[in-house]
Amino acid sequence: MVKIKIIENDKGKLKAEISDNSTIVNAINEQVWNQKGVDVSTYSTGHPYLGKPTLLMRGKDPEKAVIAAAEKVAENARSLKKQLEKQ
Repeated sequence: MVKIKIIENDKGKLKAEISDNSTIVNAINEQVWNQKGVDVSTYSTGHPYLGKPTLLMRGKDPEKAVIAAAEKVAENARSLKKQLEKQ
């Protein structure tokens, strides 16, 4: 299970540490850009072996945007799973 730790959530800025590798963070970051009101979205992995991926967003409502992005990533994963099960 992926866990998220909010480091900062203040005045249109969200910084969160993700307990998974950068794959899921990259997918969420990509979907964040599809959300309205997002000015900046990026992530950093820090140290390749020791660092935890950190997502940084700025915009109108970054918390709402990251939730919507995570829901879209989950929806895409379910769709892929269904397609694979049919084959």
